[in-house]
Amino acid sequence: ENCRIAHCGAYAIKIGRRCSRNRIAYCRMEDLGGGGVLIGMDVRTVAGRAPSSDAPSHNEVSDSVIKGCSLVHPSAVGVWVAQARYTRIAHNEIADVGYAGVHLGWTWGRAPNYSDHNTIEANDIHHVMRDLADAGGLYSLGILDRGVYRANYIHDIKRAEGAVGAPTDGIFLHQGSKGLLIEHNVIRNAGTSVVRFNKCRREDHTWKDNDFGPGHWGTSEKFDAKKTISQAGPRKPAAAKP
Repeated sequence: ENCRIAHCGAYAIKIGRRCSRNRIAYCRMEDLGGGGVLIGMDVRTVAGRAPSSDAPSHNEVSDSVIKGCSLVHPSAVGVWVAQARYTRIAHNEIADVGYAGVHLGWTWGRAPNYSDHNTIEANDIHHVMRDLADAGGLYSLGILDRGVYRANYIHDIKRAEGAVGAPTDGIFLHQGSKGLLIEHNVIRNAGTSVVRFNKCRREDHTWKDNDFGPGHWGTSEKFDAKKTISQAGPRKPAAAKP
């Protein structure tokens, strides 16, 4: 808690194999050659390569500021979660990142993996995708059983001047993404497209009361976006008890 990590050449913090029940809170990570926090294992296919017991679990990044990332490695992201389960990424501000704000999943397609029961909620994600394209504020890969994108405020994402090829998105559900509950999120001024699918379908996920802008298929008229916007991002630490 209450740490500042800055002027690093790679990621600020890594939580790797068999690391569980760690909590990163009220921290500031900035001026980074890589990204903010990396949770998981760099294993695309887990069968025969990594037992389930290796998967990090029950880790949390909350109420923190992650800014000024990807200064050396442009493909680094704000928070990377893959082959990890029961992770919670909540109430963070993630901004000024070369690639995606939060990256969830690492197995392309529908092969078995360990990226399940992860929750990404109440984050203020803006001015990401600074250098590259083909991702967004939230980016996912593969089967994400019982994963949740909830009450995130994703805004002000512009396509990088030097980007080529694929679009830049508010949310990009990529390569077999399946199993997410996506609810109470707000997207404003975010990229080339608000929500994009590749090798998955809208029906592969559950959608509830989001606001993706007027006239968008994902916008619910009864949903009040003001609450999501006002509560996204870091909260003040609770007062110490006497």
